[in-house]
Amino acid sequence: MPESQDSTTDKTALVPIESQPQPIAIANDPNPAAFFGAASSSAITNFAGSPYEIWRFTSVVGRGDVFGFEDQPKDGIALRWWFAHKVPMPRGDNGEVYDAIRVVLVQPDMTAFAFVSQGVADDLRSMIGAFGSKPFDPPIMIRVVKVKTNRGFSVMRIIPV
Repeated sequence: MPESQDSTTDKTALVPIESQPQPIAIANDPNPAAFFGAASSSAITNFAGSPYEIWRFTSVVGRGDVFGFEDQPKDGIALRWWFAHKVPMPRGDNGEVYDAIRVVLVQPDMTAFAFVSQGVADDLRSMIGAFGSKPFDPPIMIRVVKVKTNRGFSVMRIIPV
């Protein structure tokens, strides 16, 4: 960004969402590490636009009818935008609840794919470190795969196509 441009006008900044349906504010100094590592924010995204466009985007990613792991296109997901938010998940049979991260990966045509997976969240954080937190233009071709860990657990990971 040119030095003469005020950083508060950067429309590609991350959009933290405190809680739905609170108004959405564009952060001047987004910090993905804070979101992924602490419970201070409830959501973070790289989508930006007018208030209407942001509302439209968050309504798409918040729907329950987004696609899942089995629905990925054979040629991969063309990742332009992402949205991550915390969701309550039960842990075991004791009824204890913890905050898991739901990651929604969005293509240019607004087709969305959602994953509740620490592996996907970790890989998205790595992608943000490599590519930055702005929309990916051109989109990055990825696929989410299931892999077995050394301890026999199955986890989902993002890989390049």
